[in-house]
Amino acid sequence: MSESASIEVVRKLYAAFSAGDLAGVLDGLAPDVDWAYPKVRDVPFSGSVRGRQEVARFFESLAASEEILIFQVHELVGHGDRVLALGSWRSRVKATGRTYETAFVHALTVRAGKLQRYEPFYDTAVQSEAFRA
Repeated sequence: MSESASIEVVRKLYAAFSAGDLAGVLDGLAPDVDWAYPKVRDVPFSGSVRGRQEVARFFESLAASEEILIFQVHELVGHGDRVLALGSWRSRVKATGRTYETAFVHALTVRAGKLQRYEPFYDTAVQSEAFRA
């Protein structure tokens, strides 16, 4: 895919996520998507999963565990089928009431118009601390 087409796929995914449109997010994923989320101590939805059904469960656990207060993508940088998303988010952990904030870089791979791989990089320590009881 071209760089601009890959960026547009990612832009649509973030728009669906921001609108709370889980079906739209899942529709933008390859059937065997590799969701390479880091394993973070005390965070119930952490850890890598594969496939749309597992990603749907990831989002269900995320929604049950925390409230995203702010989620902003500041820039999308593309190179062929690879896109880097630079942004920040702030969340409140439902079980503890604590909030955390972090910048992120998401490394995404797009193939045949669908997201094939998602790999986030962010400050996992602040997230883990907010979840710790």
